[in-house]
Amino acid sequence: MSFLTNTLILGSYIVVAVALSLGLQAFLDVSEFVGWLASAVFFLFAAQIHAALNRSHENELITDAMAAAKKSMVAIEQENETLRERLDTLKAHVDRTDKARNMKLVSEMKVLESLVQQMASNVLRQAKLEAGDDVEDKDEVLNPGWSIGGFDRANPSGFDRASDEALLSEVRQSLQEDRVDLYLQPIVSLPQRKTRYYEALTRLRSEEGQIIMPRHYLRVAERAGLITTIDNLLLFRCVKVLRRLIESSRDIGVFCNISAHSLQDDVFFPQFLEYMENQSDLASRLIFEFGQDTVDMCGPMELANLRRLAGFGFTFSVDRVTSLVLDPAFLRDRGFRFAKVPAQVLLDDGRRDNSQDRVAALKDSLGRVGLDLIAEQIEDARVMDQIVSLGVDFGQGYLFGEPRPLRRNAVEPSAIAGSRAA
Repeated sequence: MSFLTNTLILGSYIVVAVALSLGLQAFLDVSEFVGWLASAVFFLFAAQIHAALNRSHENELITDAMAAAKKSMVAIEQENETLRERLDTLKAHVDRTDKARNMKLVSEMKVLESLVQQMASNVLRQAKLEAGDDVEDKDEVLNPGWSIGGFDRANPSGFDRASDEALLSEVRQSLQEDRVDLYLQPIVSLPQRKTRYYEALTRLRSEEGQIIMPRHYLRVAERAGLITTIDNLLLFRCVKVLRRLIESSRDIGVFCNISAHSLQDDVFFPQFLEYMENQSDLASRLIFEFGQDTVDMCGPMELANLRRLAGFGFTFSVDRVTSLVLDPAFLRDRGFRFAKVPAQVLLDDGRRDNSQDRVAALKDSLGRVGLDLIAEQIEDARVMDQIVSLGVDFGQGYLFGEPRPLRRNAVEPSAIAGSRAA
């Protein structure tokens, strides 16, 4: 009770006590002393009862307050427990993320280390071969320039006339100085011509910035054992590009070529598999591409490598198809989801019987096992119209965009491909 309420009640007790004293004296004819004594006793008794009631009420309030405090403490303890669980979950997630990131970095370093060792080994081997040449030719071999093949550095078409020694020297220098560029060419849906994928291609740059095309460097690089290094630099760059595409929220995939040399490399490829195992989150975006001749020559070791790579969730594409005689079930069972056929092969095969039955049958057989058909090397609108009439869903070629260099820090469409003919 409030102070005012208690005061009013005590005042009422006093009034009643005084009335009792006066009543006893007036009606019962008791002495004045006895009357006031009786009123004092009544007042003390009433005051005690009032105090007891106040204490009981206060005890109830204290009990209720303690119960509410206990309930609040239980709620706080539950919230603390929830926070601890969330912190434990967050800590476990951070630990897993750090572990995964560290594993990716370790595998990435192994890939780079392997590339460096491989290149150093090839360069050393080539140097030993060159050391066996005549002494009078040694200066030209160590620093051949383009004079060996009569190449004019100011004329890029001279790569066709350059000697193998000059080309090999330029290839080695490009690799050692990281003058390896990634080019992307769009793969579009037909007939909408909307970009769905990109194919990644490798180009080397000379010291003067001239582009060394694959037709120039592949032969000498293969002979010197450098083709695996070039291939795997391309694979490494593809992973980096996809990471940036994901960061920019672009839902698009990249086709990346793997040569027979890389697939058969029993030193590098296991390390590459370990690296890709830690990149399995890219499995839906990264499609590895193999030539039909590579697929046809796969032995037990190569097929085992493909199975391991497919086991991480990655899918494959077969390209450079020279005949419409394919085994879709064989391809599907080995993780293939795309088949690239040159447009001219499709058109020539369709004309052979004066019908579209063979192409339609191929597309139908591929579709039944989940493979998409892509017509490549489409150079003009006339060829595109003929390909569309065959019912092909995807196309690639200079008509839709030539290979464009990817700027190291950009993934915008203008930076990776442009339409040659809108």
